[in-house]
Amino acid sequence: MSDEELLETARRAAALGFQTIVLQSGEDMHFDQARMCRIIEQIKRLDVALTLSIGERDYADYKAFREAGADRYLLRIETTDRDLYHRLNPA
Repeated sequence: MSDEELLETARRAAALGFQTIVLQSGEDMHFDQARMCRIIEQIKRLDVALTLSIGERDYADYKAFREAGADRYLLRIETTDRDLYHRLNPA
């Protein structure tokens, strides 16, 4: 979805009475920190709670998202086995 499509969908949801918006994706770095912060700030103007689930990011991203207004971050744990984790995420 484009930024505007995301925002329009959030506007519609808020107008229908939704009190929480969840933005969920894979680890798509097309939505980098700056872009996500702009989207978060605009969605928060709708007076809704905002949960992000957009994959693993570095601490600076999490901090910036919170400062932009994100209320929650849902992070799935793939494994607690260090060797398996590094095989699945070689970067």
